[in-house]
Amino acid sequence: MDTSSDDDIFGWPLFRPEEIPHLNVYQYHHLDYLSFIRKPEQVIDTRSPEEFKKLMAAVKERFLKAGWEGDGSFGIIWLPPFVDTGIEDTWGSYLWHVKQENNGTSWVGSKEPLPFLRIKKQNSSIPDDGVLISIIFYSARKFVSDILRLLKSTTARIQALESLPTTIAADIRDELLIAVQANLIANVQSFLDACYLEVLCHVLDEGNISRIQLQKFKTNLSPAGYIPDGERAYLADEEPSEIGKWFTLKGIVGDIWKSYRFEPFRTKQELLFNACEFKIDSDISRLLAKHVLLRNCVQHHGGIVTTEALQEAGVKKFSVMISKQKSIPLIAGDVIKFPLEELNFFVNAMVGLAEKFNKHMSSRVRPNWVSKSVVQGAPARRRTTKPGTKPANTT
Repeated sequence: MDTSSDDDIFGWPLFRPEEIPHLNVYQYHHLDYLSFIRKPEQVIDTRSPEEFKKLMAAVKERFLKAGWEGDGSFGIIWLPPFVDTGIEDTWGSYLWHVKQENNGTSWVGSKEPLPFLRIKKQNSSIPDDGVLISIIFYSARKFVSDILRLLKSTTARIQALESLPTTIAADIRDELLIAVQANLIANVQSFLDACYLEVLCHVLDEGNISRIQLQKFKTNLSPAGYIPDGERAYLADEEPSEIGKWFTLKGIVGDIWKSYRFEPFRTKQELLFNACEFKIDSDISRLLAKHVLLRNCVQHHGGIVTTEALQEAGVKKFSVMISKQKSIPLIAGDVIKFPLEELNFFVNAMVGLAEKFNKHMSSRVRPNWVSKSVVQGAPARRRTTKPGTKPANTT
């Protein structure tokens, strides 16, 4: 199959390094007739050795995240258009393939989900209408839903105040917006907490197949309290059972997570984003820091901007928006007020941050298969037990 004349073959999503993290990857037992599989360099006009090296590095990383153990040689399989997968009705579709040498398992990657019954049977976790979601999908969706709902209700309340005398309405509005801003910061904190919990469970409880590098943290582990008294007596003279291991892992996750929740905001942000190799936009980072510091001034300094807060932010003044085109300064000694337009801007920025982080985590950590109806339904959480609690089916 000579495609050297197909000038745009390298432009196909299957062969673009930036699209490789979004491949659907399946395992299959077994593909033994491999003579029809071509080497990637025979199929793809890579144009330069650097492009080809970058592409193959992305492919290997994606397959490793899916569970491939790292051995075997990659090849390309071509499916004719009448196989009815993908949207190329004359060109057909391409698949990445590698056969694991130690057990013969084949791993197959495709741009579009493969609808074949035997694939689904061997990948039983894939629902019939399955879609892939990141490990933080539910946390991100809940966060976005909560802050948008809060902004909507706040806007409605502000509009309702227009019927009151001006002075009274202004006082109520200012107090309402101060409270709403505090609620928004609490939602951001909860979002970081929930995401870090998912990352901890992935690393410590699920084998860390995505090779997340947790940053150094300070926590007090309490192994003696992980296993309930009844189980501890049962395990006294025996090797740790699966139940004991489960409690130990959950206990470690729980202790680390409890410590994380009491870290300063900036430390929380760094521990989560650095571990996941997520680069937060500098403008968003400054906006977050501003709102957290202003909230601290409200809580601990009577609602007055402090010199220390400005120094910590590295600025001489804070700016808050009063319209889409205009902002006002807040300097040391000023009374803090949050115009509705500032909170609207903050919410929209946080929605963008959640969406960007969710997209990043879809490629950084192996995503999960769920039914499309679950994704389109009401917010839900993937985890059914909190760290340190006993699963319902444990006896």
